[in-house]
Amino acid sequence: MKKLVPLAALLVATSVSAGDFDTVDVKLSATSNDWTIEHVVDGTDVKVKRAFSLLGSETSSGIPMSVAWAATDGTSTVSASAGIEVLGLGLTETVSWSEGGVWSTDVEAAYSMFGVDMTITPSFDLGEMEYAGTSIGASYDVAIGDRLTITPSVTAPWDEDGDRSDISTMLKVSVTF
Repeated sequence: MKKLVPLAALLVATSVSAGDFDTVDVKLSATSNDWTIEHVVDGTDVKVKRAFSLLGSETSSGIPMSVAWAATDGTSTVSASAGIEVLGLGLTETVSWSEGGVWSTDVEAAYSMFGVDMTITPSFDLGEMEYAGTSIGASYDVAIGDRLTITPSVTAPWDEDGDRSDISTMLKVSVTF
């Protein structure tokens, strides 16, 4: 019950002020072993991801990595990610290639405090070698049983000129098999 209080507060806050947000989405996710498939309801977004560890041993979990394919609004993207965690700060580098030969990279810095996951993600266009913007986000995982997790989140992106783009909220429902 204690875990449901922050979720209820966030859901009430986002539903009451949903007019203040530019988009409100629901994402469904299913995970089995190292494979994950995600879909945004009322959208065309689909993502398939496989997570694995590099250089793992009995005493170390190794370097967390993943490869993914995503289709967003008819555009396919292939990406690879690798990350590390130092003193609770997680750093993840993602390199992506989209149809049309567009190469980009995101560097996500993540930290958790009081159960809230906070991220800041600067993005860069590798083809043009220029800064493409930054997004700041916050989320909270609520585990309901061993296999079901609900994650409300909010993200505020800024473009390369420092202008804020559409703020979005998302409710992610994850099932693990």
